[in-house]
Formats: sequence, structure tokens, C-alpha cells
Amino acid sequence: MCGTAKTAVEHAKILANLLREQDNHYDFSFCSALFKFADLNVALIGRTRGEGRWLDEKTKVFYKDEKPIGAVVLGDVRRAMEVEKAIREGLLID
Repeated sequence: MCGTAKTAVEHAKILANLLREQDNHYDFSFCSALFKFADLNVALIGRTRGEGRWLDEKTKVFYKDEKPIGAVVLGDVRRAMEVEKAIREGLLID
């Protein structure tokens, strides 16, 4: 899932920072991708294996020890960005 344009841009930013001698790294354990199938956007965020819980008809969140570690978001790019930010920051998702 890390072989997307979004990931390539993130890698380029890290390379630029390293060339400027700024400490930086890429967290390969956390990937996200946004795909479009016909008119449906599908976001895959973080770890999406195992049992997840549907929060609504468009958002399924995956947990480890009650902490959100991944999600699938259907059709709503803005919601996907909010969910990704919450997961990265270790926040609960409503």
C-alpha cells in the first residue's frame, strides 16, 4: 500500500530535508492511500487487518488494545483526512 504518489511525495520531502542536513525519517509502519474506483473514493489508512468496527456506513476503524490503528473510509476524502490525522496522533475517532 506504500507504493502510491502520496508516499512518493512524502519520501521526496524527507530526502530534501536530509539533503539540507535536517534530521528526518519516514515511518514505514504507517501507510495510507486514496484510490478512486469509478466515482467512489476509497481511503486505506494505517493497519487494516483483523476485526474492525463500522462507525457509520462509510467508516470502518481497526483497533489494537482499544487504540485506533487503521481505517477504511468510503466516499469522503475530507473524513479520510480527519481519520488519518486522529490515528497518527493517537486520538479517539468519533
